[in-house]
Amino acid sequence: MPVILIFCTITVALFIIFELLPLFREKKWKAFWTYLILISLAYINEVLINFGIKLPSPSTPIAKILTFIFRLEE
Repeated sequence: MPVILIFCTITVALFIIFELLPLFREKKWKAFWTYLILISLAYINEVLINFGIKLPSPSTPIAKILTFIFRLEE
């Protein structure tokens, strides 16, 4: 198991303990679910990268969306 994966796992665990649990106790559901989803996506991304799985770059879809929204010429 790579050292960076262990470090990220510990960081996520600390984030859950010190950030998410207080939000859950205070019943701040919008912030709780937003943080939970974002930290989960970041952790999954880190695990996939550590296992050597190539992830596609989001730059092409973002460029297409911006071109469509602002009606830019390529």
